[in-house]
Amino acid sequence: MTKKGEHVHLPVTSRHYTTVGHGESNIEQNVQQLLGQLLSASRALLALPQALEQILTKLETGQLEVKLVVYLPPDSSFP
Repeated sequence: MTKKGEHVHLPVTSRHYTTVGHGESNIEQNVQQLLGQLLSASRALLALPQALEQILTKLETGQLEVKLVVYLPPDSSFP
């Protein structure tokens, strides 16, 4: 059991956590939160290629139009 204020090194995350009170439950919550965030990020990354493919297909087929608007202040010296 860890003591209050003791530093615990977790090699999986390469981070140091300072335990406060119930050390094991605090670390367990941190690990569960980290795994949840990794799962969410992984799902987003897996969906990214399909979303980019859909955008590129729409661009290539003319279904998507990109317009650029440049604002120049009235006092600019751009020709």
